[in-house]
Amino acid sequence: MTTARNLTVRPDEDTFYHCISRCVRRAYLCGVDATSGQDFSHRRQWVVDRLEAAADSFAIAVYGYAVMENHFHVVLQTKVSRAREWTDRDVVDRWLRLYPHTRNDAGEAVGPSDEEVAGILSNKEKVALWRSRLSDLGWVMKYVKEPIARAANKEDGVTGVFWQGRFKSQRLDDEGAVAACLVYVDLNPVRARVAETPEQSAFTSVAVRAQAEVAREVVAAAGRAEQPTEEQRAELNRARQAIAGAAWLAPIGSVALDHEHGTWGVSLEEYLALVDVTGRRIRSDKRGAVDPEIAPILERLELDAANWVASVERFGGTWHLVAAKLSLLAKAAVRVGRKWFCGQRPAVLMYSSDG
Repeated sequence: MTTARNLTVRPDEDTFYHCISRCVRRAYLCGVDATSGQDFSHRRQWVVDRLEAAADSFAIAVYGYAVMENHFHVVLQTKVSRAREWTDRDVVDRWLRLYPHTRNDAGEAVGPSDEEVAGILSNKEKVALWRSRLSDLGWVMKYVKEPIARAANKEDGVTGVFWQGRFKSQRLDDEGAVAACLVYVDLNPVRARVAETPEQSAFTSVAVRAQAEVAREVVAAAGRAEQPTEEQRAELNRARQAIAGAAWLAPIGSVALDHEHGTWGVSLEEYLALVDVTGRRIRSDKRGAVDPEIAPILERLELDAANWVASVERFGGTWHLVAAKLSLLAKAAVRVGRKWFCGQRPAVLMYSSDG
């Protein structure tokens, strides 16, 4: 039984979501076909490219993603407040960048004429509709998924459904939920035993962020070299590409659930340590042991250190519509006329406080 999206989506507020979408057919659609041996892994890059394009034009901030063989995860924040600040011309330009009205013979998008833009701007209802869609979670996921389905079906020489129904979404209502969900998403390959470390996890946001951090050190070192060698210049170019490859992701330190309390105070360095330590505990099967290095981070986020690793491992399956501490779960339920949301037991385990 499907769940009404209005129980979780807040169209008028900046809100964090964890979204998951799965392929309807066999896993090789995004990986290797065990029967034919044909490799379809290149389709994972399609997902990343669409997410990056969406982040460029929609009013969203993408904080995390993981593209697996038969599904993908994304953690994003809809930025309704940002869309409200755009001028009408900003809205039109962004929408037509996403959905161009005109293409040339090669299928490439052609920018609208001044007359076309003026005509659209005079239609205030259309501009208002586009403005709302530019911060709409459903339209974001539609933009990411639909072209991939068409391209995959064309590549396979088939028709029909590629994705398994609509996407699943979980709303993340506090900083602890955002942290646990981000780590859960970034550690998907480690949990699935297809990668040894987060840095080796292909098609994840944590790998891109970690590579960019290393690249910044390379760039800094190159700046101190008076006469760089040819090899050093080549390494510098690769480093700059790595930094550019992570630029579209929202900075980890900018996580903010509301404008009143500011950001959550977790730096990129701290977050990478959180992912690294948690991943090592998962690999070694030591769920109750938490390194003192990350204990202060968990304490600031009001998360229970003893249950942290287990909470991350089970995040995708234990939370249903909303993830948050008990008090916020209760408020979320009242807001939509329900007595409760599923998640009371995982909330008790994951948080050190329910205030």
